[in-house]
Amino acid sequence: MDRGCRFAVRWGGARAVRAGLLWLVVAAAPVVAAPPPLAPIALSNEMPMSAAFLQLPPADARGLAASAWSATLTLHAANMIMAEEQDGVAMRMDLESETARLALAYGAAERATVRATLGYRWHTGGVLDGFIASAEDHLGLPTPWSRRHTDRGETDWSIREGETTTFAAADPASGATDLAADLAWRLTDARGFRPATAVRVGVKLPTAPVRDGLGSGGVDWAIGGLATFPATRWATHLAAAMVWPSRHHGLAGTAFASTSPFASASATEVAALGRQWEASCSLAWRESPYSQQIDSILEASSMEVAFGLRRRAAGSSLFFALTENLLDKGAPDLGLLFGVEVGRW
Repeated sequence: MDRGCRFAVRWGGARAVRAGLLWLVVAAAPVVAAPPPLAPIALSNEMPMSAAFLQLPPADARGLAASAWSATLTLHAANMIMAEEQDGVAMRMDLESETARLALAYGAAERATVRATLGYRWHTGGVLDGFIASAEDHLGLPTPWSRRHTDRGETDWSIREGETTTFAAADPASGATDLAADLAWRLTDARGFRPATAVRVGVKLPTAPVRDGLGSGGVDWAIGGLATFPATRWATHLAAAMVWPSRHHGLAGTAFASTSPFASASATEVAALGRQWEASCSLAWRESPYSQQIDSILEASSMEVAFGLRRRAAGSSLFFALTENLLDKGAPDLGLLFGVEVGRW
């Protein structure tokens, strides 16, 4: 079998796997009781330069009751194109990061909720390239230079410093994600105008391969806080965290190998639409995890806005979210998330 045929088989197989995961997300069966209402959708920054490090996504400060559990399966597709150069460093990134992720949560005690997350990530050609171009044309928005001067469906990620290519990922690349876990301890319950609050600590273990920049190859630590302001028909969720990342061994030898502690914060508003539907809007901000700042390639911070829709049923919920970067660098141009949550609450 020649190289082209082998690539076609691998590509077709990967497509079939992702299609099967999406079918599971949509068709997963309900379990026991209705999930907690007005909870935020756990979104993360899937730009490859950011996804290699620990993230504490939005969460409900009220947590789970003792012995309650939930399992959430998501498929997140994030599209990005970049072709920038500054201070002798050039980066080209033209790919789509597609991540299937399973998150398990358990009420370990009356006030303690533990979570663990593991997934599998593909860096592939841009399935969303055509959709983004059509949307920009329809809305009359200018198409960025980098998107106008790249071919649709390409997979490319490389870093050049001077005349030397210091990093070049395979075309395409895939592998397991790092294992992330966190413990949230509820400090106060929501009463009147007082919110429910919680403190949480997190750790990321290096289960992802460092090849192709899929993982950092080190252990990350984080500490953060949560606040939830619940009402009858809406809820506000605030989250903040400080992360101490490892060096990015996957980008060793490049200008981005060295890292520094970074902060993140998010605000999410969830509103009930009738008895089964909920709509949400969230804003997430994060500092760059890299010590060297090259603004034309990776700005000092990233910001994303997300719009979500959730349908709750007995024992499960189905949800969808669309993300868009508000700053030009540091987050995907566009992201789509599909998910299902089941459990015993």
